[in-house]
Amino acid sequence: MTMSTVQGEIWKQITQTYLQWDPDKVHLMPVDELSDMLPAVSPDLIGETLVQAANDHLAELASGDEGSCFKPVLQ
Repeated sequence: MTMSTVQGEIWKQITQTYLQWDPDKVHLMPVDELSDMLPAVSPDLIGETLVQAANDHLAELASGDEGSCFKPVLQ
């Protein structure tokens, strides 16, 4: 399954926010911090979009003791 139109729009916001957060594109960003930076987007929609992005090979996801993190796979 590919991203829905809504997820595609959210993914654009996520990648733009990530690039502002880490212009060098090397660090995993905490999902909680992403949610704080995109308050207009529900955390559930962010989570669903990140899972779909990972399934589509657009994002790297990781979970640990401190929560979930992600990094877009950018060319």
